[in-house]
Amino acid sequence: MTNTAIHCLGNGHVCIYGKGADIIQAFGPDYSAPECFTAGVNGDFDTKKISYRHYEHRSADCVITDYIPNGKSVFYRAVKGNARIEFEIKNAVLQETPYENTYIAVTYEGAPVYIYDYHKDGRPKAYTSSKKRYAAVRLYGGAEFIRTSDASFTVICRDCVIAVAFSHSPGDVFKLVSQPMPVFDLPQRQINVKEYCKEVCDGYDAIASQQSYNGSVLAGYNYHLCYVRDNYGVLRFLLACGAYDRAKLLLKYYISVFEKNGKIHNAQGMTDQTFHIHENDKVEITGYLILMFVRYFEAVGDAELLKEASPLIEYCLSGQHGAMVGDVLPFNGDETYVAGGFLPRSALNDGSAEATALYHQSVIKALTVRKFLTVSPSLFEAIKADAAIIEKNYINNFITDGVLYANKPGIDYSPEYRHGVRACGHGFGLCFRNENGDYVCPDCLNKELPRFYGDAYGKRFFTEAAVLCPAFTGTSLLPVRIIKETAEKVIADLPNRTRSVGYEYGFLLYAAGYNRQIAEKMLSLRDKFGVWSEYYENGRPAGTLYRSWETSVNLAALIEAKI
Repeated sequence: MTNTAIHCLGNGHVCIYGKGADIIQAFGPDYSAPECFTAGVNGDFDTKKISYRHYEHRSADCVITDYIPNGKSVFYRAVKGNARIEFEIKNAVLQETPYENTYIAVTYEGAPVYIYDYHKDGRPKAYTSSKKRYAAVRLYGGAEFIRTSDASFTVICRDCVIAVAFSHSPGDVFKLVSQPMPVFDLPQRQINVKEYCKEVCDGYDAIASQQSYNGSVLAGYNYHLCYVRDNYGVLRFLLACGAYDRAKLLLKYYISVFEKNGKIHNAQGMTDQTFHIHENDKVEITGYLILMFVRYFEAVGDAELLKEASPLIEYCLSGQHGAMVGDVLPFNGDETYVAGGFLPRSALNDGSAEATALYHQSVIKALTVRKFLTVSPSLFEAIKADAAIIEKNYINNFITDGVLYANKPGIDYSPEYRHGVRACGHGFGLCFRNENGDYVCPDCLNKELPRFYGDAYGKRFFTEAAVLCPAFTGTSLLPVRIIKETAEKVIADLPNRTRSVGYEYGFLLYAAGYNRQIAEKMLSLRDKFGVWSEYYENGRPAGTLYRSWETSVNLAALIEAKI
């Protein structure tokens, strides 16, 4: 499939998202940095990936090579031929320096790193950076610099090199940007699969380019944060293809965040400790974290990492235990079917089939490695009791006439306030329960408002994710018959779908087993760089392109379901 094809090159310090020869985002020296610049190029170019740190763009009379060396916060664009490149500096003003053909931009403190916070009127706001960052631009060879505004310039290229260095200090950027251009190397991939090797290598490159030096992995170009759910999928893929060093680095990142802050939220900054908090985020993400550490132990046998992670694992188990409402857990507000509008937010205070199954599975897995963990014995007894009551009542709670429903209404759970999406439309943040049971901003709390979700209150919903996701994470709660029947129903209905999530085919492979027809259809949805998008509408990519979660789930399924 040909699509708009976003691509990414990165080395963990500098990240460049491009569309053809255009640069749509460039940032560093860390992956929670604000955008630094964009760059538009005249002409039509064909883009080719050489490696996750090296791309080539060709037109009739020009070759542009983009390259980031290993371990350094500097990006090179080499132009052979003639090109006009128009740069726009973001969150800073370009300034001249005493050095030849060298310019500097200083990102201001408070520059935006993420777009999902809001003013009360609903307009996008941003989580912000607490650091100044420096970027230096140096031109080599036949390059003519033309300033077009305080924050934009054009480079007329005639066989030249443009170097851009990123740092937290001006001295470092000037030193980096003046170094000779390195010899391009080809990094080694850690791949141990034979069938679908090219597809797996493409996916590995997509993850490697978006993985920070500290292990965290970007969810996409408009998400400069590290999402727990997304990185569970990433870890599954890294383990499946044998990239154990990258998998361990990801887990060490979560340990470091917890050691520094004593908490984990739905998503976290990669260096700036910004937290993206959603409704009920003591459920679901906590289960994913436990499964990540146990999965890694099962693959590698690293008991020392489990011991190191014990405080985080205890936090995750305690969070889920404390979130139990009777014999179920409520929904996390950023669960994909909720965020994508497949399930209304009126159901967030209902029991969740998916979150409940995930907790049960995380308890079962934690018990298998109990001897390596320094976790309170009383907590283990409490979670064992939780698992027993979940097992006893799960089918009655969620399955009726052979159908597994995503939610269980009427569980008597309605906190006075929570952090998440406001039903009144006034953005995202702290919200309070009004007299209708909806969660609104403080200004709307005492206003007379309609109920926002129509006839959805108290309604039961069937979503395939409630069945297919547990097939991915693992569960003994669901009868195999229901998993298989749901998968067959989804497969039969696929030709009629106008909108789907990008990981749906991967989940189907876990639920239905390896099916070459499903695998080939799934592979046909990839972009030219071998990566999947957040959603598909009428078979075309939608939402965020070049996604880590969807790519990881689908490729892990391709490997694991085939084994």
